[in-house]
Amino acid sequence: MKITVLCVMLFASIHVFAQRELGWESRSKENAIFGGQANEACVTFSSSQTMLPLFYSNNVRKPPAKTDTIGTNINYHLVFDASKGREANGLTIHVDGFSP
Repeated sequence: MKITVLCVMLFASIHVFAQRELGWESRSKENAIFGGQANEACVTFSSSQTMLPLFYSNNVRKPPAKTDTIGTNINYHLVFDASKGREANGLTIHVDGFSP
């Protein structure tokens, strides 16, 4: 009985640990310019090569417009429609082992 309780507690603690928060840091530069269309905006996310993020905009999967590798990091460039009336775009990032 003790072994069963110990195993349940072990798996419960692993599950809780696996759902940790995914942190982020803004490195935006003032007056940065995106060279796309006039009604487009670009957001770039950088992560290590071991993380494989999936991006969702308003619950619809959004593939990156472009990816590039710099050193051990991968940059994901997402382009959004920034025309009038599109101010409420939400973005959710899913990575295994982290909460969205």
